[in-house]
Amino acid sequence: MMFVLNETTAMFPTGHSMLQEIIFSVLLQISGIIAAIGNLFVMSVIICNKSLHTPSNILLLHLALIDHLTGICLIIASAFYIEGNFDSFHEIENGVSMCVILSIFNLLFIGIDRLLSLSYPFQYMNINDRVKSWVTVAAIWFLATIVYVFSFYGQNFVVIDCGEFLSNVDMGTVIREFTLGGIVLISIMIHIRVYCIAANQARRIAQSQTESQGQSPINLKAIKTTLIVLGAFCVCYFPVLFFQMSTFNCSPLGGKNANNVLAIATFFLYSGCTVNPVIYTLRREEFKNQIKRFLNKCCFSRCKLMVENSIEMSISTTRREQAY
Repeated sequence: MMFVLNETTAMFPTGHSMLQEIIFSVLLQISGIIAAIGNLFVMSVIICNKSLHTPSNILLLHLALIDHLTGICLIIASAFYIEGNFDSFHEIENGVSMCVILSIFNLLFIGIDRLLSLSYPFQYMNINDRVKSWVTVAAIWFLATIVYVFSFYGQNFVVIDCGEFLSNVDMGTVIREFTLGGIVLISIMIHIRVYCIAANQARRIAQSQTESQGQSPINLKAIKTTLIVLGAFCVCYFPVLFFQMSTFNCSPLGGKNANNVLAIATFFLYSGCTVNPVIYTLRREEFKNQIKRFLNKCCFSRCKLMVENSIEMSISTTRREQAY
């Protein structure tokens, strides 16, 4: 797991509390199912709408794919936990941790893509969209793989004994978590900068083109949506980061209940993969329309089935009366 303290103190090796049992056997299972289905819906909407095939939306598609894989891993990990196969549980958690690192870099590159498109529109637009998308996705995987390998196989760092609360703290792991936290903060600053630039440009366009009544080619709503997605990720990510910061001086949050606090923080982190489909559905018209079409289709099919059943029942009743 990415957010554990050491290989020798992998998450809850001995003595699982009732809270941990509920989180890892029930809540993770539910989160995994919601994430797998919800992000599959997001991917289908982006793929089926050619108007959404832009570099930024391709990165959103990639983020949905990462969250979809996270959901599948959570379902498998929870199943292993229920069976008591904790070795396999921790192995699957490593895959989930890789997905978390990918999400961090994906959000960073979404901000960079939009910053470049707003700051250098002519030069950036001349680059082929497909080339931009492939290069960006490759860079995300390359950087995430480096961090992953460094996090899980670079264990030759100072390990200190923290006594009754934590047996060992790997200072190298804590430093690496601080590094990822720094990347998240950089991503926040880039996305805020993108929003400020877009808002200023939209205001200028609205003032110079009064006949368009405020319409502009800059989609501020899409930028706000991405900012909300980033904010939701931070809400889910920061509890684990704060816990790691508290272990720096061997005074973890929760004291003797540090494992329970870590379990709750980890659940917040992993449940982040369920949030994006809800945000997209509430904020973007393409997803709202797709949901409406799906519900209308389901309701129409159900009504049609009810009418057919009622007709069959009336016909059968008429035949019985004629027979008598």
